[in-house]
Amino acid sequence: MGNYRLFKITRIKDINILDKIFSRELSKKLYNEENIKMITLELEMLKEMAYRVYDEFTKESVTIIEN
Repeated sequence: MGNYRLFKITRIKDINILDKIFSRELSKKLYNEENIKMITLELEMLKEMAYRVYDEFTKESVTIIEN
């Protein structure tokens, strides 16, 4: 199996689409997608942790509350 580097899509700010194509074998799924149940969560974070929030969540899913 080859070596791959993975990047969080939310961290990529400037991307170029190229004509290059590569293929790789996908790893075995760890769960059955049919059994996934979504829930809604509200999380409260310190300002100092904002970088982690934006690594994990989209900008649209974050509400900033000043206090």
